[in-house]
Amino acid sequence: TSFIALEETGWRYLDDGVAQSDSEIIVGNDAYNTSDWKHPGFSDGAWANGQALLGYGAISGRTVNTLLNLQLPRLPTIYLRKAFQVTSASTFTQITTSLVRDDGAIIYLNGRELGRSNMEGGNQQYGDFAQNPTSNEGGLVNLGTTILTPGDLLEGTNILAVELHQSSGTSSDTGLDLQLSGIAPSGGGGSTVSLPSSTII
Repeated sequence: TSFIALEETGWRYLDDGVAQSDSEIIVGNDAYNTSDWKHPGFSDGAWANGQALLGYGAISGRTVNTLLNLQLPRLPTIYLRKAFQVTSASTFTQITTSLVRDDGAIIYLNGRELGRSNMEGGNQQYGDFAQNPTSNEGGLVNLGTTILTPGDLLEGTNILAVELHQSSGTSSDTGLDLQLSGIAPSGGGGSTVSLPSSTII
């Protein structure tokens, strides 16, 4: 089941150079609450709204649909959020993630880290740069499959949050697009049909 497709509209983003919370502020951290940008209850109505791919410069084989802040020196981190809807959330057992990222990214699902690409381990802050410049800017990076535990996916509205990191203050480009899919065992994740009481299975 596709939750988020490439080039979707409705991405919220913050590219004004105001630092948000570090990567360690997630579910289970005492500082994590609805005022945190990764939280599903965070109010992002003041953030800008756009279509992916969001970025600037030349991203090989991709179209930049939303232009992000081009100031120099480049912003080390830009923050993004995407809401998506899930029904029968408890039936999904795995989730797959792939993304176009230039240069590095950390991805969160409802306040839990889902994965990172081209980023150092440990706590990452606004001023931290990606590990390396991206050589294949438009390439789709597969983050693999994540096993879900109860509560990872919410019934109704869910939030995918991403911090997008530049590789340097003089980089010529940056960009993000992402696709997210859920996997349910056979018979799960779809519509249910109530059978008459006389039906024999």
